[in-house]
Amino acid sequence: MTDSLVPLQLGASGLMFVVAFVCGVLPWRVRRHGDAVLSQATCFGGGVFLGAAFLHLLAEAARTFTGFPWAELNCIIGFLLVFAAEEAAAAHCLKGLHHGHSHGASDDDDSGIALLPTTACTPPGGATPAASAPASAASTSPGSGGGAAAAAAASSSSSSSSSSSSSSSSPSSSALSGYVLVGALSFHAVFDGLAVGAASKRGQVVAVSFAVMLHKPIAAFALGSMLLRVGVARSVGELARPIAFFAATSPFGVLLGIALVRGISGYGSAGGAGGQAAAATVEMTSAVCQSLAAGTFIYVATMEVVAKEFARSNGSTPRQQLRKFALLIGGVALSALLKAYEPDDAR
Repeated sequence: MTDSLVPLQLGASGLMFVVAFVCGVLPWRVRRHGDAVLSQATCFGGGVFLGAAFLHLLAEAARTFTGFPWAELNCIIGFLLVFAAEEAAAAHCLKGLHHGHSHGASDDDDSGIALLPTTACTPPGGATPAASAPASAASTSPGSGGGAAAAAAASSSSSSSSSSSSSSSSPSSSALSGYVLVGALSFHAVFDGLAVGAASKRGQVVAVSFAVMLHKPIAAFALGSMLLRVGVARSVGELARPIAFFAATSPFGVLLGIALVRGISGYGSAGGAGGQAAAATVEMTSAVCQSLAAGTFIYVATMEVVAKEFARSNGSTPRQQLRKFALLIGGVALSALLKAYEPDDAR
């Protein structure tokens, strides 16, 4: 690699950051058009993640391993790790809810009901319905049946608090999957940048950069939609922080690739034993991370998107469900299209 490629590589990394950041915060504007539009964008993003997991990450990792299907095993491990983390978060929330209720006021004391939800398990909208219902009922002026209405509301919310405790833990565990998705996408983006930084020819830099620029804006938009959907971000500032982190990972990978190539060249020629060993280590590390990330992508696409967006209890009409299904298929098809037309130098 010559120093003349460095300005081109740095320019490509800067463009990657700008495009990814803009596309990542774009769902905030989409959200203004209503929850239904955000739901449809989330389904499209779920299709992108599902296609990327099987057609990009897993397929690329499988080429590195020989014999035992290590890539597929790592994918399962990645899936189960996210599942275990979410279950642990949900169990922690339930424990906090039950602990707060048992040490709060007695069952005949209405003031204890307002202490039910813990901060970590509070849904994105703020207070839970179980907590807000008795509060509004209690504000009714006593006198003409107001006290009876408040008591009835408090009794109703108390009987439903146990059933709502599991659902109130869902936002916390879903938010955890959002953060895990940021990490998984960032791992993948680092190795995308590595490919750009390690390119040794001008044509290869252009081809790999073009391939990254094709799918990175789509991944950024899907990530932004998912972060809004699971409640990680409630303002454009909260959304911008994880998106900026994700957008910066590819430029970081470019710098890492440039430094790595310079380090390998220090061992001697590219065909030397030291250079081959370093290159093999990078390739194996990339394959492990890619296959683990594939498992997290599959988990998010199936458990966080398909299972929740297509649940019968989400209130969507059959027409809306059909539209969301079409967008899910469209996301998978777009991932397949990008893979089919990926430049040979980028593979």
